[in-house]
Amino acid sequence: MNHYQNHLCLGIRGTNGSGKSSIVAAILDVYNGEPILDNKGKIRGYLCRDMLIPGMVQPKDLRILGSYKTTCGGCDAISTQDAICDLVREWAPLGNVLYEGLLISGLFSRYNSLADELQIKYGTHSIIGFLDTPLQTCIERTLSRRDKAAAAKGTVAKPFDPYKTLAPKFEAIISSRKKFELAGTDQCECCKIKPCQSKTKDVRTIPHKQAVSTVLGWIRDGWVGSGMAGLDQG
Repeated sequence: MNHYQNHLCLGIRGTNGSGKSSIVAAILDVYNGEPILDNKGKIRGYLCRDMLIPGMVQPKDLRILGSYKTTCGGCDAISTQDAICDLVREWAPLGNVLYEGLLISGLFSRYNSLADELQIKYGTHSIIGFLDTPLQTCIERTLSRRDKAAAAKGTVAKPFDPYKTLAPKFEAIISSRKKFELAGTDQCECCKIKPCQSKTKDVRTIPHKQAVSTVLGWIRDGWVGSGMAGLDQG
């Protein structure tokens, strides 16, 4: 197994209005995220070069997946789940990686396997972070966002039942978290013990009122610095 300076791969999860994209927006703003373009000039993601967070010994690069030029940004702006995973694989050996999106937030198997793969190939430690934003707060933010978008166009937002839309997503995300937590207690092939010493299933809570500082703290501390101190069990 190769090690690339204890790089991290952070997956941020939450339903509509939970604050996923707000975390990214704050990081891009403070750390001057530079667009990473493909050969057609389309944004693949962003590079925060030589991030030096207070308390960090060495600066580190952070690559963030997807464009944030549209309402549905991040991984939701990438065409397929295969394309998302391939981009994570491409960028993981180069430094820290952060990705978030609504569609990925309720998925388990593909991203569970990806975490194992990154650990075995590159020594990348995956953190799966779940925002703890209450459902009612998510609903209020979503309705406010819809009203503002409609007002900007001089129209009225279409009728929308947030409980029918957001509540099932909210429950699906909780279900995926439980699956990741269970996966972290399985015997794994890389160390042949239970629980796995490589800690590939590092499931954590992101407090929604301290979301940005929490995520930056994880990047600052890295794998060795944070160990399992931030691990949540449910």
